[in-house]
Amino acid sequence: MNYIDSYGLLSSRLHRRITKDAIGWSWSNEWGFTLPGEVQRVDAYEGTQLPENAFWHHMRNGKTDEDPDLAVAKYLEYVNISLAKCTEEGLARALHAVQDSFAPGHEDVQAWMGGMPSFRHIFGDVFPGANRYDAAVGASKNLLSAFKSQCSCE
Repeated sequence: MNYIDSYGLLSSRLHRRITKDAIGWSWSNEWGFTLPGEVQRVDAYEGTQLPENAFWHHMRNGKTDEDPDLAVAKYLEYVNISLAKCTEEGLARALHAVQDSFAPGHEDVQAWMGGMPSFRHIFGDVFPGANRYDAAVGASKNLLSAFKSQCSCE
């Protein structure tokens, strides 16, 4: 599947809110309560902020000047492999990556050097704008639907 938006998104609290809005009242299993927090926590996973793992966030390795097309391919593979695991962690990783693709700081798989992001990057993650927010919710709903179909969930 192809889960890319040309923009890029988000602060941790927005990952939680976008996921809650995407779930709505449609999930009766326990993940409807725990999944938003899991999506938020991806930013704290070990190795998540390393340049070599930039594709986890719809970005590219800036230390190696990674080719943007390669980074997009790695991002898509990561989302699809994470989704195919049919686990809450896999779904959280896929949702987080897709949601990040809507943030200005992740637009066009920008280079990530590691360390502290720029003020501009942070600002875009915290204030993505209504259109980007709505697009991230819509993409998350599509991903949740794909997960349910693929993983035989209630």
